[in-house]
Amino acid sequence: MTTQIGALRRTPWQTGWQPYVHTDLPTEFDFENSIVLFSGDYPVAFNAPAFPKSTTLSHAVVQPWSAVALDNYRPLIRQVIWEGDKKIFALITDTQGHLDKALDRLREKEHLLANKKACRDISTSFDTKGIKWVVCPLTRGETRPH
Repeated sequence: MTTQIGALRRTPWQTGWQPYVHTDLPTEFDFENSIVLFSGDYPVAFNAPAFPKSTTLSHAVVQPWSAVALDNYRPLIRQVIWEGDKKIFALITDTQGHLDKALDRLREKEHLLANKKACRDISTSFDTKGIKWVVCPLTRGETRPH
């Protein structure tokens, strides 16, 4: 038994005037007509409603146990990423070095590159001490993954 929010993996209602789930995106990025890849091993898709309707939302470098379920549509995701010129962003949970691991996996598996200094924190109703969400602009590498 515990009363520690992090151990319970539950979050109390943060304010009386905002929805239970809310996300404030950084204003320096334009997400209109972009691609946002939910990436890494922690939940991030709850942020989806914060993005413009023109944003293409998908997944990349997910948990190893769920990767098999995504294998059939991985080629379709890669086609959207590599056959267009839309801006690409990764949305990642930053906790205990996870951001670095997720960015490394994006580079190794998807050939998508990030400059960690360009990443920006987003504010969510689930931010807690030691856990935050980050959006990072990505660029396509020189070769498309197979």
